[in-house]
Amino acid sequence: MARRQPGKYDAVLQDKPRMPLESNPSRQMEIDQMKEREYSGMSAERLAMEYSIARHKRDLLRAQESELQLQLDTLMQMLVDSEDQKLDPAWGAYGANDNAIRLPNGDTLRINKEPASTVVDPEAFRQWCIANGYERKLQLHAGTRESIVAERMLAAEPPPDGLEVGTWSKLTFTAAKTDE
Repeated sequence: MARRQPGKYDAVLQDKPRMPLESNPSRQMEIDQMKEREYSGMSAERLAMEYSIARHKRDLLRAQESELQLQLDTLMQMLVDSEDQKLDPAWGAYGANDNAIRLPNGDTLRINKEPASTVVDPEAFRQWCIANGYERKLQLHAGTRESIVAERMLAAEPPPDGLEVGTWSKLTFTAAKTDE
């Protein structure tokens, strides 16, 4: 039998208790059930083989998910372009709003415009943040910045100094309701 190569922390951790690998109790219950149902009594080599198989499956799924996301992003951009041009009669058909397409199966795709901003003058924006009560924020999160822009636009106020405001299109997909 091969000798175990010590890990760099082995000497300092030898007296420390092992912490649970899963901190979520309901998740741990699922794991315990699967241990009993699927893997009980397996040798370490067989467990390692099962782990290897599962990792390869996950890697394949991630690659497929990446390809599907590329496809979804491409289709979304093409749908946004189509909705912007307002030339296709599918927009607004079957009782849908002008910014939506309802499919024969009941699925609906809707394009909504939402405010978006880019910081073009960081110092001007920083000064605006200080003057408007955001000085305690070390860094203003993009989502917070977008919320400020949206609120000011709805109130017919100008955007914060240092920002360029435009729009981005958000596609919302609503699947048809099924009996399942």
